[in-house]
Amino acid sequence: GPQRLLVQCFPVPAGGTMRIRLSMAAPLLQEGDSAWLKSPSILERNFEIQSAHNFQVDCPLPHQGLPATVPGTRLGSPLLWEQIKRTSQAPVWCQDKRSGAFTEAHWNEVKATPGPLWVVVDGSAAMTPYRSEIANALRQFRSAQPLGVVLAGDEVRTLKPLAPADAASMESAAHQVEVAPFEGGQDDLPALLAAKEGQVLWLHAGQSAPVDVGPLAPRANSILSLACTTGPNRVLEELGCPEAVRTGPIGVDIRRQLAVLSGQRPDWRRLQLIQSPSQPTAGLRSNCDDLSLLWAHAQPDNLKLAVRYGLVTPLTGAVVLENERQEREFGLRPQSEIPVVPEPATLALLASLGGLLLGRRALQRWR
Repeated sequence: GPQRLLVQCFPVPAGGTMRIRLSMAAPLLQEGDSAWLKSPSILERNFEIQSAHNFQVDCPLPHQGLPATVPGTRLGSPLLWEQIKRTSQAPVWCQDKRSGAFTEAHWNEVKATPGPLWVVVDGSAAMTPYRSEIANALRQFRSAQPLGVVLAGDEVRTLKPLAPADAASMESAAHQVEVAPFEGGQDDLPALLAAKEGQVLWLHAGQSAPVDVGPLAPRANSILSLACTTGPNRVLEELGCPEAVRTGPIGVDIRRQLAVLSGQRPDWRRLQLIQSPSQPTAGLRSNCDDLSLLWAHAQPDNLKLAVRYGLVTPLTGAVVLENERQEREFGLRPQSEIPVVPEPATLALLASLGGLLLGRRALQRWR
């Protein structure tokens, strides 16, 4: 699925240990003079986790609060984030080690165009712990733009028709969320299909049953997924719609996204990566080429770029072996251009590095 990586290890010796290293690249989420670091989390697993999630952010530039070590957090949490103060908004660039071109990063402020907005609430039993926070977030929201609220259950219930979000209608919708039965594992697809116009804020738990998302595909980019808890989500994997970043209690994140989608506040700054043959005349130079990896990963369905940069994408996968004998045995060709884990002295712009499997000798088979 989008922003997801499937990792399988074989063979794992009985009673033994297998060590792997995942390298991921991601920009910090920028807002005002602060940046938010969203670290990876494990959504599904068939093994135990006994260690905490630890990572470190280092930067050679004079950013307030950096270098910094972020306290450990459990890997299963959707709230693996940390706020970092930044004092510089200068553009950052690097030279691509593969092509010799220069990759430059720009941050653009994005504000949504006000319009119709639907809130689709998953009526599954797993959503029960979040009922009050969802209701309170709805109760506090006001907008002159039309907003509707739909509850996914055995039948799709419209808790609020598409109309301005005034005090009386939002109080009614919030009360219905508080008293509605949240039970079983509901299929949210009919409720998402019922939200036929404008944007959709989808509040949900897992969706484990395979579904046909074909009818919803034309509107995928207008649906924003906000997961209240971790778990498998087959609808999200098939649909590929955007995901909201969890930064705190679900009520806080819902209020933020309602304000963003209704145009009342800007969204996170968007990272725009530009590659050109000329060296930038201004900005901060990074000695690692993580920006180039992000640029290559953002290019749509480009198999040649994925192979050249050694990226795991929806079109490519990686097989990691230990030695040349295994390479010959399995007939796999080595990918000599696989990037290594970046040194700790990486710009604060970059936090951890994406979609690569590394071993003592990494070999890849592209499908």
